[in-house]
Amino acid sequence: MSISVFNRRWAAVLLETLTRHGVQHICIAPGSRSTSLTLEAAANAKITCHTHFDERGLGHLALGLAKVTGQPVAVIVTSGTAVANLYPALIEASLTGERLVLLTADRPPELIDCGANQAIRQDGIFSPPPDSDALPTSPDA
Repeated sequence: MSISVFNRRWAAVLLETLTRHGVQHICIAPGSRSTSLTLEAAANAKITCHTHFDERGLGHLALGLAKVTGQPVAVIVTSGTAVANLYPALIEASLTGERLVLLTADRPPELIDCGANQAIRQDGIFSPPPDSDALPTSPDA
């Protein structure tokens, strides 16, 4: 079995699992590393796909769909900074209780920290902020 066939089958199983847990909408910012997920989402009759060229806008589209439907909404993006652009929508979702499922592509581990394009450390990218910040107080006039 070719790697592309394997990836498509894996993506189909993953997306079928999401539909069984209430996902009916998937927001997609197409990218080469997320092709298998995108093609399988488009082929799944239980899923309505929404596309947008900008990941930050896409995250907010997903947030709006989650608010309107009351259901979890999945988001598919490629690797690198595309993932980081979802953070504002994820913060909003955590504050308002909407459920977003982020399906992010990644580069192979050997391409991280070597200058490859769209290759950043994605593990832990949405970790909670530090427990404390050093914020100076305003000076008295």
